[in-house]
Amino acid sequence: MRARRVLFCATIVFTVLAAARAHAAPGTSADEILQLADRIAAQFEMAQYGAVWDGAAPMIRWAVDKAAFVRQLQATHKNDGSVLDRGWASIARIQYQNNRDIPDGLYANVDYAVHLKNGGVTYQLISLRLEEDGHWHFVGDARRQRANGIPTQPAIFLLSPDPSAERAPAR
Repeated sequence: MRARRVLFCATIVFTVLAAARAHAAPGTSADEILQLADRIAAQFEMAQYGAVWDGAAPMIRWAVDKAAFVRQLQATHKNDGSVLDRGWASIARIQYQNNRDIPDGLYANVDYAVHLKNGGVTYQLISLRLEEDGHWHFVGDARRQRANGIPTQPAIFLLSPDPSAERAPAR
């Protein structure tokens, strides 16, 4: 009788743990998406562009080598030191299939209102893609001057064509 109770209790504990694991599967949490986007935004502000490339989606690392990625982000984020604070306005997950402009996959957009030290406001979209490893990875960012509603397409990093650049393999 006691062995049966122990087995019953063990079964309940196993079932609860399995349910908790399924509930906390990587890639399903808005908190996970927001934490990663916040970390990437902080890396931009500290000019840690190489670290952003290291954590980028394989499609980005394949499309552009690290040095070219860093050069372009240095040019596009040169005024990030003027950021006073940022607050997220929305988090959206969007599934894309058979879209000629966006590779198939599940994307997440985190849209921020960015308050500048000079009193101005700008808006930043950081886009992530859920990869085969079950984790979200950076795919791009975009800035705009007006809120203009919630962006529905992911910002995907595009590099200006450079004939001397070779494609870097994903690591």
